[in-house]
Amino acid sequence: MYPDTIIDNQDQTTGMRARQDTCQLSIVIVNWNTRQMLLDCLASIYQHTHHLDFEVIVVDNGSIDGSPDSCAKIFPQVKLLTQQDNLGFSRGTNAGVLATKGEQILLLNTDTLVLDGALERLVCLLAAHPEVGCIGPRLIDRFQVLQRSSAGLFPTLRTAFNYLFFTNQIFPRQRFFQGLFLPGELSQVTEVDWISSACMLLRRQALFDIGLLPTIYPAFLEDTECCRLLKEEGWIVLYDPTATVVHYANGTTRKVVQPHAPNAWRSLSTYFHMHNGPRSAFWLQPMGLLGFGVRWAGYTLAGRRRKEGATNQRADQSLLRLKEITVLLKEMLSGQDWHSVR
Repeated sequence: MYPDTIIDNQDQTTGMRARQDTCQLSIVIVNWNTRQMLLDCLASIYQHTHHLDFEVIVVDNGSIDGSPDSCAKIFPQVKLLTQQDNLGFSRGTNAGVLATKGEQILLLNTDTLVLDGALERLVCLLAAHPEVGCIGPRLIDRFQVLQRSSAGLFPTLRTAFNYLFFTNQIFPRQRFFQGLFLPGELSQVTEVDWISSACMLLRRQALFDIGLLPTIYPAFLEDTECCRLLKEEGWIVLYDPTATVVHYANGTTRKVVQPHAPNAWRSLSTYFHMHNGPRSAFWLQPMGLLGFGVRWAGYTLAGRRRKEGATNQRADQSLLRLKEITVLLKEMLSGQDWHSVR
């Protein structure tokens, strides 16, 4: 646990650039056909970020919705990098990072809105603790509700089980029953295993220590893998609930291992294969089938009784995940190199 205080930013050298060619903060945003979200995100940055020397780099991954032209016209101060093709999140982010000059680097999704003082809070906290490699804020949805996927624990069979079968919500204060995500609202700055790349502030030296953002997953889990690599290098990862950012979570993708995130289960299985072993990756599949089967049945029954669109949507999402797990399990049983399939 870390003290919930803010101190003045400290002058630190990363060794990556000469001092005259640096700034406090570089903000890297990857965009793919989310023009209005991008413009709203940029507007929130310039409206609600004060007393920071910062730059913004937008990497456009071959958008065809007019994003680059609108960005250049409305925000000429933004450094715009246009790609011919969609590089994906990790490769697009890394292209942007290589163009930065900030001592701290913020990875920010287009489907976010920065609230007043949030970035100052994060920047000051990271500067105050040189042992910390990255920090993430409290993410909320459009209804001001905490997104528990703001941060969490590394995926294991135990944390996956607790997530799938809701034991983390039944016993929220028991460490053994902690799941993949935050147990709920926290009041203090807390050390965690990983934070969401929807808004991830990294120390420049730490990011370059791990060779930039990992690109090994089909989609998702880049943030979890990034934080794992940081911890292996000796860096600490923090979650700061006093800094808040709005995350709509319905832009070009959905996050981590939520039921509605396409390709997320394959990425999670790949993570298990790499870090927990092939047996764990295999046993994750029947666990997922049972867990999402229970969810599908429960949401279907509840949807019929309540006739709520959101509940029916969760049932459809659970059914989609069941289909994805079935395909992946067939690949495993047939001996395919499933974790290399894209």
